[in-house]
Amino acid sequence: MASVVRTYLFVVAAALIMTLGLATGAAAEEPFCFECHDEFPEVSAPHDPADSGECTACHEDHGDDEELRLVEEGAALCYQCHDEMTGKGSIHPPVEDGECTSCHNPHGSNNEGLLVVGAEELCFECHDEVPEVASPHDPVASGECAACHQPHASDNGALLVTSVETLCYECHDEMTAGASIHPPVEDGECTSCHSPHGSENTPLLVTAAEELCFECHDSGFDDVVVHAAMDDGCGECHEPHTSEHPKLFTANLTLERLARFEEAQGELCFNCHDAEALTTKGSEDTEFRNGQENLHALHLTGGAKPNKYGFIKKKDGQTCVACHLPHSSLQHSLVRTEFECKGIFCYTMRFRPNESGGTCIVGCHKPRTYSRNATKESSTARAGVSVSSGMQTPSP
Repeated sequence: MASVVRTYLFVVAAALIMTLGLATGAAAEEPFCFECHDEFPEVSAPHDPADSGECTACHEDHGDDEELRLVEEGAALCYQCHDEMTGKGSIHPPVEDGECTSCHNPHGSNNEGLLVVGAEELCFECHDEVPEVASPHDPVASGECAACHQPHASDNGALLVTSVETLCYECHDEMTAGASIHPPVEDGECTSCHSPHGSENTPLLVTAAEELCFECHDSGFDDVVVHAAMDDGCGECHEPHTSEHPKLFTANLTLERLARFEEAQGELCFNCHDAEALTTKGSEDTEFRNGQENLHALHLTGGAKPNKYGFIKKKDGQTCVACHLPHSSLQHSLVRTEFECKGIFCYTMRFRPNESGGTCIVGCHKPRTYSRNATKESSTARAGVSVSSGMQTPSP
C-alpha cells in the first residue's frame, strides 16, 4: 500500500512540475520547440518574439501535426503588434496584398528593419535599377530610397515621405524667399525641371539646359541676331529658382528706359561688357562712336541741356534696354525695332549699319549718321542722304 501511495505522489508531483514549467512561458517553450525545429542563428536584428522564445505569439502549438500553423494569416498577424498601414492614400503593393514577408524576415535578419536583403538592394528586386547617369541623385546613388519614399504607406503620392512641395527643401535650401520666384519653384513643381532619380544632364535636369527653358517659354529668340550669352542656355543672365532682382536676373538691371547713370543699374550687362569702355567719353574701345566721340557714353550717361530758365541741368541717360533687346533681334547689335513705355507703344527704331558706322532712325531724335572715321564729334544725317525706313537686316 505504501508503495502505491509513493507512486501516486510521484506522478502528482511530476504533473505539478510539468504544469509549473509550462506556466513559466518562454523559458520552457524555447527548448520545447527546438527539440524538433532548428534554433535560429544569431543575427544583428532579431524579431523580438523569436529572440525571447515566444513562438506561440505567432504560431499555434501543433503537437505531432507536422503542419506549421499561424495564429493569424498574412498581414493580420503582423498587425497584432504593428500598426496597420493600409489606411493611407498611397500604399506599397506588398503591404496592400498582405505580403510583409516579401521584404521582412519574420524571425530575424542581419539587415536593419528585419529586411530580407540590404536596403540598397531590396527596392531593386521589384523596381528597375536606376541606370548609371552623369548626374545621379545622391540618395539614389547611395541606395537610400527611404530618404524620399515611405516603405509601407503614405498620405502623399508615390509613397513620398512628405508633400512634393516640401520634400526637396528637406535637403535643399528653400527657394521661395526672393523678390522674383520661378513659377515652378513657387508651385512646388521641382520635377518640371529636375529628374528626382538621375539624369544625363547636370544638375538632374530633365533635358539639356539650352533646351529646357523653351519647353515653357517662347522659343522666339531665334531672330537673325542672337545674344551670344544664350549659347550656353539662359543661366548666364537668369537664376533658375529665385532672385532678388526682377526677371530672375543674376545681377541688377533696370528695366526703365531713362535713368541717371550708375554702374549698378546695368550690372547685369557689365558682367560681360566693359563698363569703362562704354561710359568713358573718349574711349575707342566701342564700335558705336562718331570719330572720338563715344556714343555709348553719350547715351548712357546723358547730357547737359538748358531748361526754360536758361540753367543747365543734367539729362538722364538711356539705359541698355532702351536700345537693345536681351535675347535676339532682327537688327544688327541686338538693336530693338520698337520700345514700349510702361506697356504703351513709345517709338520705333531703325538701324542701318555700314562699314564705318551706321544711321539711326528713331522716334527719340532726328535721324543721325555716325562714322568711326569722322573728324567731327557729331554728325546729323546730311541732306540728300538716302535713309531707308525699312528694317535693316545685318549681313551674316
